[in-house]
Amino acid sequence: DISCGTGSLSKELLKLGFNVTGFDYSFDMVKVARKKLEHNSNAQLWCGDMMHTAFTQKPDMIVSLYDSMNYLMKSNHWKTCLENVYSSLESEGLFVFDVSTLQNSIMMFKARILRAVDFASSLN
Repeated sequence: DISCGTGSLSKELLKLGFNVTGFDYSFDMVKVARKKLEHNSNAQLWCGDMMHTAFTQKPDMIVSLYDSMNYLMKSNHWKTCLENVYSSLESEGLFVFDVSTLQNSIMMFKARILRAVDFASSLN
């Protein structure tokens, strides 16, 4: 679970019977994740950068959800991350990730944005 944040996804994967290795760039997030998963021996968590993956064993699957890939702000960062993920995986391994685009955000959250603007206008 690269960019595991506070470990919410890792916790769900553990419930499904997966062994989980998770890391996040933020030490504070990793501390929260460790607390959340402290009683589970199938979880390994550390502070790390998703562009420089390092696993003791090649995983069958790597995940990066909750728009974590959006933190890669330059195309060469994407390239580095994807190359490292690819070289880290087992030969037929799977990388599952999501991204949020501006178009998607506008489409999905337009009503909320408009309500917030209306509310802010009513305060004046």
